Amino acid sequence: EDVFDVWFDSASMPYAQQNYPFQKDGFDPVGSFFKKSKGFPADFIAEGLDQTRGWFYVMLVLGTALFDKSPYKNVLVNGLVLAEDGKKMSKRLKNYPEMDYMINKYGADAIRLFLMNSAAVRAEDVAFSEKGVSELQSKVMGRLRNVLSFWQMYENSEKGKPRRKNILDAWIIARLDETIKEVTESLNGYEIDRGARPIIDFIDDLSNWYVRRSRDRFKSDDKSDREDSLAVTRFVLREISRLMAPYTPFVADEVYRAVSDKFQSVHLETWPKGKRFDKKVLKDMKTTREIVSLGLMERQKLNIKVKQPLKSLTITEKLSKDYLELIKDEVNVKEVLFGNEMSLDTEITEDLKQEGDFRELLRLVQSLRKDANLNPEQKITLFVGTNDTGETTVKKFESELMKTAGISKISFGKNEGTELSLEGVTFIVSIKK
Repeated sequence: EDVFDVWFDSASMPYAQQNYPFQKDGFDPVGSFFKKSKGFPADFIAEGLDQTRGWFYVMLVLGTALFDKSPYKNVLVNGLVLAEDGKKMSKRLKNYPEMDYMINKYGADAIRLFLMNSAAVRAEDVAFSEKGVSELQSKVMGRLRNVLSFWQMYENSEKGKPRRKNILDAWIIARLDETIKEVTESLNGYEIDRGARPIIDFIDDLSNWYVRRSRDRFKSDDKSDREDSLAVTRFVLREISRLMAPYTPFVADEVYRAVSDKFQSVHLETWPKGKRFDKKVLKDMKTTREIVSLGLMERQKLNIKVKQPLKSLTITEKLSKDYLELIKDEVNVKEVLFGNEMSLDTEITEDLKQEGDFRELLRLVQSLRKDANLNPEQKITLFVGTNDTGETTVKKFESELMKTAGISKISFGKNEGTELSLEGVTFIVSIKK
């Protein structure tokens, strides 16, 4: 009925919750704490910075006085969350966005990840930022849902085992195992923010490199490669959902339920176990992407559009054919050569010019399909108004254009469509379901 002291009361929690000293079964007051029960000492306790001289301190005093042992092994101290202007959040000043508004607009996962990825978990003050929450929602939850949506568009309910035959598959599985290792080590060390960053980086790699580079594989005529890409994507989504569960519990469950029927919820799963990963694949793919970035920067400096194919790119690094094919496709060159310095051959022949025009036309048709909300299976008739030069270009690449853009028929002639003006040729384009 009486409370001697509120801090004494709350700091008695580790043993008072077991009804000590009134229920002494399983206790050894002069030695360890419990003989049978688990939970003492606790692996960790977590509270705000203002509890340092309160709960943390008194709990330590009582634990050592009664049982000669600290009641906890680790302390996680949270810093204060301030308003965006660095001032204390105040109802009077209304210098913070309402929680209902934030959850409805960005979701609880984005807010949670923002805080767990901040210095607030290291006892430092953090200025809350709606922009920061918005960026995480887009980069993590948004991208992950886009990957899932793209996979669902092509998946055929087959549940083959993930294979590493394609270099992209080998790389993303290695990146997954590397990420599991980094997150596990960080959380075992109670470094919550350090564990969040590899997840954010991995989803960026999954979306902006693996899936983007595998888009054509998802609908490839090569049955084996198509099924490999789908199986690996399913596997990666399932594993990353397990890894994300403590950070973003809602989207993790959403993804898990879509790709796995092992449990009703990801939160019934075990923690993923990373395997030994191929460091050479990671190193070579990193080099490949660096070369691609340099090549694209060079194109930008020279003001040459990426859709315009070039003859060759000379690089200094020795890489296998699989990586060279990625470089060729990304930088849009016909050949990758080895030399003492990196350079682009910028001479544009008539054939290269025609191919560049075709790629620009293809991009426009795909954009028109997207605007019309067409799915990949829906065929269209393409209407093209152009001159003899443009018609020659279309006919030269007709089969690729029809296959890639889902076209059943191409009709030449005047039409009221979208204009595409290129050097020496203009296309007026429209589509019809």
